[in-house]
Amino acid sequence: TTRAIEIADMIAMKSAPLGVKATLASAHTARIEGEAVAFGRLDSDMADLFDSQDGREGLLSFVERREAKFTGK
Repeated sequence: TTRAIEIADMIAMKSAPLGVKATLASAHTARIEGEAVAFGRLDSDMADLFDSQDGREGLLSFVERREAKFTGK
């Protein structure tokens, strides 16, 4: 639907690519292997995200009160 496309565009323009990728991977894992498996992987997945350039950019942009400039790295 039109609304779904609008939401997808907003996510693509405003969200960190690595965060979107991790979210989709977690959803697929939950669907295929179960929620418990997906939940069990969250700690390591989150650590990887925060350790990325985009993770650092996200935190820095929040502290500096500016829009983040994500690169997907």
